Amino acid sequence: MSGSTIKLGVWKYEEPDPSLEITRDDLYYEEGNPPVEITKRDPKDTYNQVWVKWTDLSKESGYSFAVAKDPVDQRITGTVREKTYDLLGITTSELAVKTAYRFLAESMYRYDMYRFTLSYRTMVIEVGDVRYLSDDFGLDKQPILITRINEDANSGRMVIEAVENKRFLYLPFDDDYEFDQNYSENQHERQEPIDADDLAEPNLYFTESQQDSFINIHICPQDEDFNGFVLHYSFDDETYNYLGDCTIDNLSCNVDGTILSNLISYPVVMRRPKDAFGLEQNISFINLQSANDIQFFNKQSLLKIENEILAFRDVTEVGANFRVSNLIRGLFNTKPIEHASGVSWHSLKIDYKFKFNMEDVGKTIYFKALTHYGDKMIQLEDATPTSYVISGQYMKPLPVSLMRINGREGLSTYKTDDVILNWYFCSKVSGFGRGGYGNALWGNYTKDPLLERLKVELEEEDGTSITNVIFDLDDYGEPVQLEILEADRNGKNPIRVKITSGSNLWSNETRNILIEKI
Repeated sequence: MSGSTIKLGVWKYEEPDPSLEITRDDLYYEEGNPPVEITKRDPKDTYNQVWVKWTDLSKESGYSFAVAKDPVDQRITGTVREKTYDLLGITTSELAVKTAYRFLAESMYRYDMYRFTLSYRTMVIEVGDVRYLSDDFGLDKQPILITRINEDANSGRMVIEAVENKRFLYLPFDDDYEFDQNYSENQHERQEPIDADDLAEPNLYFTESQQDSFINIHICPQDEDFNGFVLHYSFDDETYNYLGDCTIDNLSCNVDGTILSNLISYPVVMRRPKDAFGLEQNISFINLQSANDIQFFNKQSLLKIENEILAFRDVTEVGANFRVSNLIRGLFNTKPIEHASGVSWHSLKIDYKFKFNMEDVGKTIYFKALTHYGDKMIQLEDATPTSYVISGQYMKPLPVSLMRINGREGLSTYKTDDVILNWYFCSKVSGFGRGGYGNALWGNYTKDPLLERLKVELEEEDGTSITNVIFDLDDYGEPVQLEILEADRNGKNPIRVKITSGSNLWSNETRNILIEKI
């Protein structure tokens, strides 16, 4: 123990002293703001099941586990958020269980947390004090435990942080309290038996990186009984090769389901801060979480609805379902098309990256994910394959929806006899990821090294081809000009102009412009 530091603490059992109540007269606040800021912990930062590993000399292994769980929270959130503590200094089951419940009590996110500022009239207060708090805004003699004090030497005020004082959680347990100690020594193994036939296969979804030759694999579990997945791949759906292990947990796994609202379409990639839609999930043990600005603007919080990929910022619970809002539509070369209520969606957290070779572009590849739970695992021959055709996204230019069309930016329909279209064909952009109706993402247009040519096709409205031309792009400083005369219509009205960007591969996105005769 030489040179070590020992920190000692006590559990407070006392009731608050009524004579030391903090009232509104003691609180400093600016007009228009509430005197006390009340928040709760984010559920993902808390636990609703705590395990304590303790020394049990009666066991051959020398240790046992005590558990404390909050079944109400587990039912409400649909998740089991676990934490294990190694406390081999504990040698009795009673103390181990009490300790587990105290750790659980500290973690419960249903605790209200308080932040307020005291004026100079109430300065005699310390961390660990238990007080009543009243603010005439709904708080009336709320017992709180002071957890932090920040003093402001210049103003003579103190910023106080406190939590609800759940006194009953710290009292000794009643003598007739029964502890259930029939838990497995493996804290992650449920008590009832399970075999491989009980395990559910996950749903597999794929996207391709636009920077390098990787297929992103997104795994959506369909049951809570999993510790991870073993991945295999094949190019013929007969001979499978081991790819790797994927260990994810039920706090961070992908989810899928169906949408409950219609989504309208938009002409190009754009941000829609006020758009929202409802959705339901196929599983209940994990909830879709809101994103922060870094995740949102760096395209790390993604959903795929049918064939469109979109970014989302905010998720709120609405009864048993969810409301998703603040969107960026049509990302990763997908089109922001209309979606009907009831179609499928899934989230796109990357669980594994598969690197492919250039000669694999155009081939179909098959993946199997073998669910394992404890020592049980789905066998390779019993797993269902999911196929994907490699398109080589990293070899394609960025979509033409990001290209600047001069003069009539934002309009997709022209009503005229003759029209001259000018393109600036530098399609890469840099800058803050925001946009508006009909506009490309705001930022600086730069040269796209993969953009070498444009294909322009004229079609009748039913898709019958009229003519097409390919422009080779040599000078990135000048616009490309296309003059469409009335004679080019071949007597047809209206006609559709389709513009596709290309290099050694053509983009999989086409920009459409409809021209109607006046």
